Amino acid sequence: MKKIINKLRIKYPQLTEKDLLLEDKNEEEFLRMIEYKLQKTKKEMAIIISNL
Repeated sequence: MKKIINKLRIKYPQLTEKDLLLEDKNEEEFLRMIEYKLQKTKKEMAIIISNL
């Protein structure tokens, strides 16, 4: 998951450190929050993550 977070940070600089902090969230919550922040659907996020 750390690799994905680092790649998201590079590809989407609008995501803040707080957005990318996984400590208090489970993976599903984290992905939902990122989907919302980037205005992407779950399917679009799956494609983005698979292409990272």
